[in-house]
Amino acid sequence: MQVFTLQVEQLPDNDYQVTLYQVPYHLKGQMPQLPVKIETLTGWRLQAVRPVLLEELRKNGYDPSTLKAGRRAPYNIKEISGIKIGLIFLAVKPLQKIQRVEEIYLGISRMSDEEAYYWFAKCRNGERHRALRALRILLSEEEN
Repeated sequence: MQVFTLQVEQLPDNDYQVTLYQVPYHLKGQMPQLPVKIETLTGWRLQAVRPVLLEELRKNGYDPSTLKAGRRAPYNIKEISGIKIGLIFLAVKPLQKIQRVEEIYLGISRMSDEEAYYWFAKCRNGERHRALRALRILLSEEEN
C-alpha cells in the first residue's frame, strides 16, 4: 500500500498550513525516493475542509485535537485516506466560494474507494486541469 504524509507547518499569527505528500513505492534494495508534494491548503479553505480532515485523521488512529499550529511530527496516513485528502486539496485549492468548497469536499468524502482512486489517477496523471474541472462540475451545481 502507498503511504501518504500530512505535514503541518506553522505560519505567522499562530496560523498553520497543511501539506499532503505521497511517498513513492520503492522495491527492496532500491534507494527510497523523496516524497512528492500533492498540494497545500491554508486559510479559510483549510478551515472549511477541517471536518473531513479530522475524520480521516481519526480513521488513521490519530487524535484530531493534535491538528494545530505547533505540531512537528507528520501524520502517516493510509492510502485511501491520502487519496481522498489529496482529491479534496487539489479540487478546492482554486475555489472562491465556500459553498462550492463544501459541496466538493462532501462529495469526495462520500465517494467509494474505487471512485476516489479513479479521480485521483485522472487528476495526477495526464490532463490535470481538465480532470479537476470535470470533478468540480460533477460534485457542484455550478462551474466557477
